[in-house]
Amino acid sequence: MKTFKDDKKWQEAKRVIGSDRWLEVISYYRAIGGKNVFVYSVIDGDKRLIVDILDDDRILLVDKHGELITDSYENVLNSKKVFKYNENIEQVDYYLDSTKYRVTIESHKR
Repeated sequence: MKTFKDDKKWQEAKRVIGSDRWLEVISYYRAIGGKNVFVYSVIDGDKRLIVDILDDDRILLVDKHGELITDSYENVLNSKKVFKYNENIEQVDYYLDSTKYRVTIESHKR
């Protein structure tokens, strides 16, 4: 079974960005085609998948209802984070303010 250590793109993202800037690591990882590491921001018990950093420094997230939302950089940075590695993935198209985002999410299909 593979883990974070085996994901070359995750290791590259941490090496290039620096492991203390985890929001930027996530964004870079996804930008270089990383698909198996999932990082969640947890606020008030709600787990939200971190997708990307937008141009206005807001963070793009998928909430527990499967909706695309944004939150401030500070809120997400200061939240609890949960890291997962999963090889069962799927791509889903989401829309936010008429902009389409194709997001890799964990698949619960077998």
